[in-house]
Amino acid sequence: MPVDYVKVHRKVNNDTFGCDAPYFEQFIKGKPLKVIYQNPEHYVRVQDENQEEWGLFPGQYTHQAAAGDSKAPEKEKTAKAQLFRKET
Repeated sequence: MPVDYVKVHRKVNNDTFGCDAPYFEQFIKGKPLKVIYQNPEHYVRVQDENQEEWGLFPGQYTHQAAAGDSKAPEKEKTAKAQLFRKET
């Protein structure tokens, strides 16, 4: 299943990312970045909220369930359980 969003790993800073510090703090650090391309070797091309594109290699990012929602899988399980209860 392809990943929709990733976050930059804690060890990555603006120098390793390739942008200036204020931009990194405002648009990259701690923000969900939308994956627009992913290859089998886990290289991803992402887009920040400012529509800028960036390339990330394995070890530079961590997976995220959805933009701003790290509890998406839990919510999906709860919704399915509630639907099952309604059907029975």
